[in-house]
Amino acid sequence: MRITNSMMTNRLLTNVNRNMSRVDSYYNQLASGNRIQMPSEDPIRASRALKFRTIVSDTEQYSENVKQATSWMEITESAFNNINSILESMRDLCVTGSTDTMEEPDREKNITEFKDLLSQLESELNVTYMGRYVFSGYKTDTAYIIKDDDGKNIINPDILDGTTNKVDGQNIEIAIGSDSYITINSLGPNVYNNDFYNNLHALDDTSVFADDAELRDAINAMIGKIDEFSSHVSVYHTECGVRMIRLDLVSNRLSDDDANYTKLLANNEDVNYADAAMNLNLSNATYNAALKVGMSITTVTLSDFL
Repeated sequence: MRITNSMMTNRLLTNVNRNMSRVDSYYNQLASGNRIQMPSEDPIRASRALKFRTIVSDTEQYSENVKQATSWMEITESAFNNINSILESMRDLCVTGSTDTMEEPDREKNITEFKDLLSQLESELNVTYMGRYVFSGYKTDTAYIIKDDDGKNIINPDILDGTTNKVDGQNIEIAIGSDSYITINSLGPNVYNNDFYNNLHALDDTSVFADDAELRDAINAMIGKIDEFSSHVSVYHTECGVRMIRLDLVSNRLSDDDANYTKLLANNEDVNYADAAMNLNLSNATYNAALKVGMSITTVTLSDFL
């Protein structure tokens, strides 16, 4: 086979371009910090990078969801704590008010304070998180306790199902993992329905009692109603606490996952600067050698032998 100058020149240019491309690749690695610039350079590594990026992105979103859920439930937990504290104070008032030694005027003052505490208890059911009522089920833009035409606190009839005294199935869920969700809200109608409302408001109108003895008996009966309601509230309070413990565990796991997958992503994508610098020097030396060899080849022509 006859080798011509044209063939040698073309082969030389091909090799020089290949070496120059290799030098450019290592230059880009050092400048960008990434092992690959185009997926075609390393399809397997590029595929892994996409997978790791997706996992890291999902983990970050789940972590953000957990933070939002935790904040919502901390507001709910605080409301339950306040309700329990108020119930204790209401019970103490009833214990004092049911004694024979208390005079009727003092008993009336006692009941007034009781009503104030009850009003405060009901206001706890209107707590909000970022402008959303946490006890109102899906109707987070609607207060659970409202005022009637006479200015008295009542349970909002637009929320409470009058036939069952409850609202089921209105659980607000947030994704905390792949196909994993957690309920963040406690339903006000299940915590404080019309039955409990009527029980705790039995002392609203003291004029219905014939005498002080009858009023005293009603106050004494209120102690049992408060105890019943306290036991009922504790069920939903405990349920809220259990969910918060689960959120804490999930948060720790997501934090570990984020660190692990971020490290895997970095190992897959980030360039090893020491190796890249060494490869650049070698490639650069090879490129310069190719240029020098090419110069010696291209300077020899047929005229040199004539």
